[in-house]
Amino acid sequence: MIHFFFRSSCHLCDHRASSASSVARHVRTVHLRERPHECPQPDCSFSAAAHQDLRVHVESVHLKKRDVVCPHCGYCAAQVKLVNAHIRRRHGGVGLVGKRAEEERKRKRAEEEEAGAGGGKMATGKAESHR
Repeated sequence: MIHFFFRSSCHLCDHRASSASSVARHVRTVHLRERPHECPQPDCSFSAAAHQDLRVHVESVHLKKRDVVCPHCGYCAAQVKLVNAHIRRRHGGVGLVGKRAEEERKRKRAEEEEAGAGGGKMATGKAESHR
């Protein structure tokens, strides 16, 4: 288990972080609503607090990137979270996509296999011999 120690906290809300610089960034972006990353496209007023959010904006809005696909119907979007929201809304949440969804499926399969093996005992598939 990883223990995370909070060394700094926001004076405006309950946010805590491991460093004063993280709390300072939190105050600037959440409370002061600073958005220093501006879209380079002319006539676009989008700005973001994080560079990653600007990158996603440019790819999805200006470059029309749609490379995440719903396995049920072919719906496409630029982000895994958008396709998963679609899957939850339209397909009952079955068959989510992305790394987290695959990890969750593997974890559930392992739990089911463990439960099916008699409460944690490994099933060998061999019959016991009684001598």
